[in-house]
Amino acid sequence: MKCLKREWLREMKTYHLPQKPKSIRARLHLNENPNPPPRRVIEAALKAAEAGNLYPDPERLWKLREVAARYYGVPGPEWVLPTLGSDSALRLTFECCALKGSARLPYPSFQAYPPLLGAAGATLLYSNLQIEGDKFVLNLDDFLSTKADIAVIDTPNNPTGSLLLSPEQLDRLSGAFPSVLVDEAYAEFAPFSLTPFVTEYDNLFVTRTLSKAFALAGFRIGFLISSPENVTEVSKMVLPYDIPSVTVEAALAALSDPSYSRDYINYVNEEKKRMKDKLESLGWKVFESYTNFVLVRAFKGVVDEFRKMGIMVRKVPLGEDWFRVSVGSEEEMKLFYEASESLAKKFGNQITPSA
Repeated sequence: MKCLKREWLREMKTYHLPQKPKSIRARLHLNENPNPPPRRVIEAALKAAEAGNLYPDPERLWKLREVAARYYGVPGPEWVLPTLGSDSALRLTFECCALKGSARLPYPSFQAYPPLLGAAGATLLYSNLQIEGDKFVLNLDDFLSTKADIAVIDTPNNPTGSLLLSPEQLDRLSGAFPSVLVDEAYAEFAPFSLTPFVTEYDNLFVTRTLSKAFALAGFRIGFLISSPENVTEVSKMVLPYDIPSVTVEAALAALSDPSYSRDYINYVNEEKKRMKDKLESLGWKVFESYTNFVLVRAFKGVVDEFRKMGIMVRKVPLGEDWFRVSVGSEEEMKLFYEASESLAKKFGNQITPSA
C-alpha cells in the first residue's frame, strides 16, 4: 500500500471476532445485556430516526454531555466527551498520549488494546496479573517498575472480572506516569468507581460505556471523561457530527432514568452466585467477578466443546482450559448449565497445572 505512512501497521495482527457456529443456542461470549433497551429508549431513537435526513443537532449532544456529567459525578459537561463506543474513547486517548510511544498495561486485559495501541505505533509493556485465591491482583510495585508514556488499566478487568485498582493505588499510579487511562466499562457492577477522581488528577482519563448495564451495545455510545483541558484537546480530533442522532437520543433516554440498569445489575449479581455454585459443584474453578461475566477454569478444549453444542463462550489468553462466560437470559443460562453438566460428565475436571 503506497499511501501507508504508519509503517508499523504492516506488522499488526487483525482483530478477529470469534467464528460463529452454524447454530447458536446461547450467546454468552460478548458480555452483552441479554435484554433489549426499554420501550421509551427505543421510541426516543425511532423519533430521532424520523429526522434522519438532517445532521445531528449539536445542542442535543451538549445536553447528553450535561446528563452524562451528572450521572458520572463530574462537575459539568466540559468534563465529558461522547464517543462512538468506549473503543473510540480509547483510540483517541492513545493517539493523543501514546503516539509512537509506550504503554504499560496488565496481562491479561481487554483484547482491543493491542490493535488500538498498535495503530498509534505504541510499544506494549505488560505486567502479569497474579492469582490470589479466586481473584487476580495487580502487583503495583512491578507495574511501576517499568516507565511508559501511558498506563492503561481496565478495572474491573476483562477477562478476569477482578478489581485491579483502589483509590490509593490510583494516587501512586498517577504520580508515576505522564498519563493514566482507566477503562471502566464494567464500573456499574463494581462497588466503587474511579471516574470522579478526574477532578483530582489532571493526567487521568476514564472511559465509560452504555453497552453493558444500559443495553445499548448496538447504538455504539461511550464517553471519555477527563479534565476540561484534556477534553478540549482530544475534541480537536473529533468531527461535530460524529455521533448519530438516534444514538444521542437513546443515550439521553437511558441516562435520564437509569433504574432499568439497576434491575439488570441485580439480576447479574444473583446469577453469578448461582453460576459459582453450579460450576464449582462440577469441579470447575470459578473466579470472583465484578462484571457481567465470569472467568472459569475447566478442562482443555472447553470452548470448542461448548461451541459444538451451540453455546458461545469466549476463549481467553490464559490457556485452553479457561473460558469467559457472560450472564445471559434465564433461558440461555438454563442451556449453559445443562451443557456444562453434560461436558463435566464427559471430560470431568482436567485443569492443567499452570496458566
